[in-house]
Amino acid sequence: MADIKRHDVLISIAHVTRIRWWVFASILGIGFLTYILLRYNESRLKFWYSRLRLEHRPKRYDTGKKRVTFRNAVLPEQVLAELKSIVEFVKEPSKYNKLGGELENLLLVGPPGIGKTLAAHALAGEANIPIFLLSEPVANLAELHEFLNEGNRNAPCILFLDNIDAIARSRSLWPDLETEHLEAATTVLISYLDHNNTSDGIFLVAATNRLELIDEALIRPGRLKVIEFSYPTLLEIEGVFKTSTRRIPLAEDVDISILSRRFIEMYPLGTGAMVAKACSLAAALASEQSAKIVNQAMFLKAMEQLSETLVEKSTMGTMNANEIGTA
Repeated sequence: MADIKRHDVLISIAHVTRIRWWVFASILGIGFLTYILLRYNESRLKFWYSRLRLEHRPKRYDTGKKRVTFRNAVLPEQVLAELKSIVEFVKEPSKYNKLGGELENLLLVGPPGIGKTLAAHALAGEANIPIFLLSEPVANLAELHEFLNEGNRNAPCILFLDNIDAIARSRSLWPDLETEHLEAATTVLISYLDHNNTSDGIFLVAATNRLELIDEALIRPGRLKVIEFSYPTLLEIEGVFKTSTRRIPLAEDVDISILSRRFIEMYPLGTGAMVAKACSLAAALASEQSAKIVNQAMFLKAMEQLSETLVEKSTMGTMNANEIGTA
């Protein structure tokens, strides 16, 4: 009996031991394979997870009493011509649809502060339709999909994609680690441009400071039409001064034409946003001096302060256009 018990115990222990090692080896193998698969499909898993969580939702701006229009937004003539065509289409779509006409989506190109964002808002204001803005680099494809889908839910409208070069760079410039994400984003945009025509009243307006970084597939005929902003002329600078000082009480000695010429002399590559900033600085100077009106000297001093501000910004890095006005 003792021998049997002894053999039974040994057999039981050996059997359990074999089972435990088999389970442990299986768990270890499954865990290792899961780790490999997770690493390999990390970007895909992030995409599906991001479908449930959007970090940067598109911002909606509805037109109202204080909306920006072509009247109070001083824009280059070549830009205005393109934007007016879109406004005409929105107001009289049947005029174009009967002839089978279709307008192109736009890519606004120009340096910071030149008026790209202002142009998009003026377009929406003039057409009296909402505009959806996605200005921060998208963290995932879900944000881009959500942005594009806003058009289908709110037509007619403007979809303004600022800094498009952040997600649609030329494939030859992509770092290896970001290739998959950027390629997917570019593919989404190309597919959208190919399958969503403007006859529904949905216009994609993109903007960039670096045209050379944009994937060439996006600017082929029928997708994004490139509209380049030129630096404002003296006449346009005067227009910006007049627009920016409408709500500022001016002294009798204020001469807009003289201020405009002085601005061009100081800033040959100056922008409308810089003019608006100079006017704000002049009003701030008047407030500091407890003055009820802003005189010529205050405007000239403000332009000098603007120069100092730009120098300080340049020492800290690339100047952010949003800090000196509407881009």
